[in-house]
Amino acid sequence: MAFKYSTGFKNAALDTGSIKSQFETMKIKLYDGAIPATANDAEAGTLLCTFTGPADVDLDLAAAAADGQITKLSSQVWSGVAAATGTATHFRAETSTDDQTESTTQKRIQGTVGTTAAYDMQMSSTAITSGDTYTLDYFVLNFLGG
Repeated sequence: MAFKYSTGFKNAALDTGSIKSQFETMKIKLYDGAIPATANDAEAGTLLCTFTGPADVDLDLAAAAADGQITKLSSQVWSGVAAATGTATHFRAETSTDDQTESTTQKRIQGTVGTTAAYDMQMSSTAITSGDTYTLDYFVLNFLGG
């Protein structure tokens, strides 16, 4: 699998800043249900959990990339309290102003969620329970291919 980037995210990274700077304005949201075909498509799933940095701040990545990838800042805890119960099928990194409608201007990164390395985000379990706290211990943004 590979991350899907919205047109808005790609344009922002090309026009006004790095992928790192664009990502660090986002939060990661887990959804259930059908996975949208592209990151430009409207979200149809139920929001299960939103991951933020400490004190509900945005997510920070390491100071520098290496070998074509950049990782979660190891000193920062990314966590969230589940808002609904369901089975996570995909995630989106979104800004706080994203309205989840079809858009070519919203900045989004989308990926699959599952329990094996075949998915973009691997979790020990995709079962999410409302009110429980979940933590992302490791996260990598990378470019696949040549």
